[in-house]
This record gives sequence, C-alpha cells and structure tokens, in this order.
Amino acid sequence: MAVPCGLISLTCFLLAVVSISRFVIDRRIARQQKQNLDPEVIESD
Repeated sequence: MAVPCGLISLTCFLLAVVSISRFVIDRRIARQQKQNLDPEVIESD
C-alpha cells in the first residue's frame, strides 16, 4: 500500500509544529518560574 507524498509531508509538518510549540511553552514556563524566584517576591513576603 503506497502512502501519498502529501500525507507524509503533512505529518512531518504537524510533528514540527508540535515540537516547536512544546519548546515555546517550556521556555515560557521556565521564564515564569524565574520571575517567581525574584528577590522582590521574597522581600515582599
């Protein structure tokens, strides 16, 4: 059974989008955690 070339390229495109979005979300979460560890938050406590 032959797989259409368009289906393969579409799957690769979707995988790329998912991996990029995961990378962006991970960076946003890390940035928020850094803001939570700011000295200003500790001083205001």
